[in-house]
Order: sequence, then structure tokens, then C-alpha cells
Amino acid sequence: MTSTTITSTEIIATEVRTSLASIGVDPAEVTGPYEARTPISGGVIGGTRKDDADHVDAAVDRAHAAFLEWRQVPAPVRGTVVKRWGRLLERHKEDLAVLVTAEVGKIRSEALGEVQEMIDVVDLAVGQSRQLFGKTMPSERPGHRLAETWHPLGVVGIITAFNFPVAVYAWNTALALVAGDTVVWKPAEGTRLAAIAVNELLSQAVKDSGAPADIHRLVLADRVAGQRLVDNEKVALISATGSVAMGRAIAPLIARRFGRALLELGGNNAAIVAPSADLDLALRGVVFAAAGTAGQRCTWCRVEPFGGGTRLHWERQLGKRLISGELVVTSFVPERLLVADVPAGPVRFQSVISLAPTQHGIGAAVRAELTQQPHGLLCLLAVPMAGALRKRATCRRSRIWSSAKPEPLPARQAGPPPIQSGSESP
Repeated sequence: MTSTTITSTEIIATEVRTSLASIGVDPAEVTGPYEARTPISGGVIGGTRKDDADHVDAAVDRAHAAFLEWRQVPAPVRGTVVKRWGRLLERHKEDLAVLVTAEVGKIRSEALGEVQEMIDVVDLAVGQSRQLFGKTMPSERPGHRLAETWHPLGVVGIITAFNFPVAVYAWNTALALVAGDTVVWKPAEGTRLAAIAVNELLSQAVKDSGAPADIHRLVLADRVAGQRLVDNEKVALISATGSVAMGRAIAPLIARRFGRALLELGGNNAAIVAPSADLDLALRGVVFAAAGTAGQRCTWCRVEPFGGGTRLHWERQLGKRLISGELVVTSFVPERLLVADVPAGPVRFQSVISLAPTQHGIGAAVRAELTQQPHGLLCLLAVPMAGALRKRATCRRSRIWSSAKPEPLPARQAGPPPIQSGSESP
């Protein structure tokens, strides 16, 4: 394993300040007492305000008042606001990617891909603003017809997770705004700087288009204050992305007040390897699924069922690669942590790491060995797999949750197709 010095906190903070200034964020917004840290070095790269429950209620009230006006605006006109936002996202794509990398630790290509997802969904939403069709149907009554008309819901509360700090907000907001809804956003506590930047660009789009200023609100609240968003009866829909535990906690609260919920919760993928599989290709795919951005996404490959007699052959092949050192980290630099040539990155939160025993080699989980860093955060250092080598390749941690995409693969090797614009779910 080769290594270099991790990018210093000072350099990261400088890049963050430069990007925020380029976007037009007021410096006072990012110099508050609520510290923002980077998982790359563990250091403080900024600070924000911390909104309490009263701030959340006030944001909902303002968004609801704006909704009463916004719903009367023709949908194609609402689409012009979203279109303007998209152009600003394109202009500041690099700046937003810097913030995503700084706060989440994603490699640059993954961060750029996430911002591209925002741009893509904005383009979709603009088209939808002219396609809010309703059906017409015959009636049994002479001289009558039936018409289907879609009405805006109201205030949409958006709760996003740290692993996709900006894309998920855009998915919800672009479509909500063209539909005539207003939004209140509670981002993850660890990605507040990126949220402030995205909110600023939307504010500029709203101002440029002459739309009501309060059709979008941002609350920088912790979990306790954020619950007021879930409980508020003026919030017609809660769209929340996060863990299954979070979904179980908030779903009854929303149902109790007969609100609507759109929950995107944790999940895992399975890799099924047939006896006739190309093991080199399968191995590369499984390693990427487990190690890309340290596996921090809900599409993490957790279970690998095998068909026929493949398991033994698979484990033997893995054993050869482990013994030869092929599956250890091949480089560790600030922008590029590689595991068997698969891009990965620093683990964002220690709290998302759990230990799950495996019964059959790598059958239950692709393992990731983690080492405690001086700054107190964790970085992925190796991918020891296969039960036959457990004694040689000790595993202290596994199952890390959130998101990443592969870099374009070398021409000499097959593997997962490169993702340019970003199409992974969180």
C-alpha cells in the first residue's frame, strides 16, 4: 500500500470558502457557531447557525403562506423558475462538487456526478411543467363530461441524508415547485455548507424570475428540532431519505395527523455469481459495490448468493488475490482511495458502521477493514474477504452505509460501466 499526506484542513477550508464566495453565499451564513467538519481530515472547515424548533415552525408558516400564492401561478411559468435554477447549477457545478467532496468525502468524479443529477432532474421537471395532463372521460349523464384535474398538495418537507447531500433535494424540489408546491428542507447535520450553497442558487433563481421568495425555506436543525417538521400539520407531504430506523420513527407521526409520506430508506443489493461467470469481472463488480465511497450508500452489495459449485471456486480465486495482495488498497491520496483499482473514499460517520458476522466466506458480507485515524474518523484501508483467510485478514468493522460511482475503468480491464451524469439511487 502506498500513501501520501492527507489534504490539510486549511486547504480544504480555503477551497470551500472560495466555492461559497463564487456561488454568492453571504460569509455570515458560513461563519456561525455550529461547526462544519470534513471527513477527509476531521478538521473544522466552517460554521453555521443552528435553528431551533421555533425556527422550523416559522419556516413552515412562511412556506405555507407562499403556497397560497404559488399554486395560482401557471405551471409553465413555475417551470421557468426551475429552469433558471438549472442554469445556475450548471454554472456552479464545480463549486458545488468541491463542497460535496469537502463535507462527504466523495471523490471528485462522484461529487460532479451528483451535481449532474440535479441538473438532469431539473431538465425533466421543466418538461413536466408543460405536461401536467388530466384525463377526460365520458359521463352517463347527457350533455356532461368528466375531467381529471391535479391540484398542488401544499408544503413539502424534505429531509435528506448525508450520502447524497444535494441530489435528493433537487429530485424533490424541482418536481414539487413545478407542481405548485412549496418546500422546507432539513439537510443532514453533516452537510450544511452544501445545503446553504444550493439554497442560495435557488434563491437567486427565484429572485431573477420574480417568484415569491418563500416558496423554498432551509432549516439547519438537529434531529430534535427537525421533528417539528414531521409533526407540523401544515406540511402536506414529508419526503425523507435515511435509515430504516428513521422511517419507522417518523412514519407513525405522519400517519397520526393523516399526512402523506414518501420514504426512501436503507436497502442492499445482492450479487448472484453463476458457475459460468467471468470471475475477474464479478470480483471487480463486487469489490466496487462494497468499497465505492467506502460502501456508503443503500445500493451497497451486502449478500452474495452463489449457484452450483461456484462458491468454493470463487473463494479459491479470492484467496489467491488476497495472498498476492491484489485486493489491498493500491493507493491512498486525498482525491483517490483505490481498493483493487476501485475508487473509494473516507467514511463519513463512525455511527454508521456495524459488525455483522459471516457464515460462508464472503457469503454474508464483503468485509472492509478499517483503521482508526489520528483525527478520530475512519478510512477504508483494505478489503479482506473469504472465510479461508479470516485469520490472515482480520476484520474489525463492516457494513458501511451511503454512496459512490466508479471512475472510468482502464481499457485493459472489464468492469462496471463508467457513470458520467450520475444515476445511482442513494
